[in-house]
Amino acid sequence: MSTRTFQLKAVLVSPKENNKPLSGKTIKFYYRKKDEATYVTFSSDKVTDSNGVAISDKVQLVDQEYYFKAVFEGDANYEGSYAEKLYSPSLPKAPFDITQMTYIMMMMIMMFLLMTIIGFLRMPEVE
Repeated sequence: MSTRTFQLKAVLVSPKENNKPLSGKTIKFYYRKKDEATYVTFSSDKVTDSNGVAISDKVQLVDQEYYFKAVFEGDANYEGSYAEKLYSPSLPKAPFDITQMTYIMMMMIMMFLLMTIIGFLRMPEVE
């Protein structure tokens, strides 16, 4: 299976304070496979910057479906919160099938020839 590098970004704001960015707050990052129940630590804890942004370490995982979660556990001033997102790998594009296209083109040519022959058979005689 192929692998993919993931890096998560969390933005922490206070909705009660007109979406004020919360700096200096610890964010924990987790992940789990879609078909499993238990979350695993994704990255070391990160602290939000002056814009309320925390970015995880880069982590290499097998490219499959995962749930990712960013958690702020709360502190003396703010309640805890979390955000969760499902990642699904994009489906690979179907390869161009020359055999199928050749078959379709041959069928179109045969239909054209058949229609031409039928057209000639039905043409009235010219005097």
